[in-house]
Amino acid sequence: LHLVEDCASGDAALDGDAPAGGGGGGRRGPPKSLDAVEAVYRSLAASYREEYVLYNLSAVALAQAMPRLAALLAGWAPLQEPTRGAAEFARWRPLLESEGTR
Repeated sequence: LHLVEDCASGDAALDGDAPAGGGGGGRRGPPKSLDAVEAVYRSLAASYREEYVLYNLSAVALAQAMPRLAALLAGWAPLQEPTRGAAEFARWRPLLESEGTR
């Protein structure tokens, strides 16, 4: 649980919702990178596969990956950079698919 909380610790900063002064308690810090969040969920999926599926952690992973993927694709010009983000989506796909879709 702490691994997931650590991934979400800086998510408000990604959305521009970080409170002024950093108050409000809880864990706050800079947002984790897309690669760091991926590493956490890849580790959870490998070590706790049954729980990952049972508790639908792919939905939690999606919620934490989306703002980072959106930032990666901000300003994307598909005709100039057709493969931008393809490697990231390929790595995230198995973490975001539910068991029945494979």
